Amino acid sequence: AHAGQSFNIHEVLERVRTLIAAEAGGTVRVERDYDPSLPDVDGQPDRLTQAVLNLARNALQSGATTLTL
Repeated sequence: AHAGQSFNIHEVLERVRTLIAAEAGGTVRVERDYDPSLPDVDGQPDRLTQAVLNLARNALQSGATTLTL
């Protein structure tokens, strides 16, 4: 098992936003609805990035035109 680390979840969401925007081109609008009061979380940011990215890709494949992170 990999050791976790402390990270800001907004960094993960920004990475996903960048990747989805690059993949989808102009076909999707990505909105941010971040809570600045959220504390850092402990975990594996790469794995969380992959999980959120999979959810976003599934939404796009289902016809979503707007994603809110």
